[in-house]
Amino acid sequence: EIRFDQMYISESKSAGESVISERSLLSIATDHINSAGPDFIVGQPQKELFAKWNLLVGKEMANISNFGSALHYYEEGIRFIGDGVWLDEYITNGKKLCFGLYEGAAAASLATRKGDLVEYYTSFIFQHASFE
Repeated sequence: EIRFDQMYISESKSAGESVISERSLLSIATDHINSAGPDFIVGQPQKELFAKWNLLVGKEMANISNFGSALHYYEEGIRFIGDGVWLDEYITNGKKLCFGLYEGAAAASLATRKGDLVEYYTSFIFQHASFE
């Protein structure tokens, strides 16, 4: 099992200069999968996996206060699972995954002052999530 969330690479302009940026390998892999999109992924288990990757990278971006990027990853994750997964009892942890993506999207929308998206994502949560 490869643990992308624990591996990091650094990019620098040239030898001896300070590190410019640090991104996890998970975010790089997720970017490549996102560029293909969910239409090129066969099978719900793979789509669920890539939605989870987007959730993890979205959280990673939110943790460094990059809320615009966080919103992008949350929305990409939502694109992979679709709206119906809230109701699909056969998907492992489907409701938890959906809740995480929509909650993250709502928070990132709030941080980026996109009120219409905040309303959309929070209303979706209240319509589909069960509060037990």
